[in-house]
Parts: sequence; structure tokens; C-alpha cells
Amino acid sequence: MKTNDVLNIVSDVSGIPVEDIVSKSRKKEVATLRHAVSFLLRKQGLTTSAIGKIINRDHATVICGSRKFKDLLSIKDNLAVSILNGYEKELLYNT
Repeated sequence: MKTNDVLNIVSDVSGIPVEDIVSKSRKKEVATLRHAVSFLLRKQGLTTSAIGKIINRDHATVICGSRKFKDLLSIKDNLAVSILNGYEKELLYNT
């Protein structure tokens, strides 16, 4: 799955445009979506530096964001679970 596919899945599930997800916005909902992108791209094996370039953040922010998204999944946050389900569904249909 391509990087743009992950961004599009997160955008589709959340209703927030990709441009906003990769923007400098610090709004909680947008930051959470960047955390999701970080987590999903890490699952694909991308380096934190490469992910940082995609979402316009540094590698440390990618690490922190991935952990935060993992924490949201552990408490079964609705948005986090929806994003993960959309990602896994897309993997099944494109494999």
C-alpha cells in the first residue's frame, strides 16, 4: 500500500482533507489523524524520518504520535478504531 493510500484512508474515515492532515495545524482532531498516519506507516515499515517528511514533522514527533495512537486503540477510541478498520479493510481488498 502506498503512502498516499494511507493518507486517503485516514482522510476518508475522518472527513478531514489530506491537506489539513499534513498541515501545521495543532488542532487536536488533526493531530490525532497525523498520529494515525504515523502509526499506520510505521506498521508498513517506513522509517520515522521518512514519515516525518510526509507529515511535515520530525522523527521524534512521529514516534510520540505512533505511541499516542496505539494508546487510543487500547482504550477503543471510536475514531482510532474506525481508522484502523478502514485501513485493514483496504488491505484486504487490495491484496
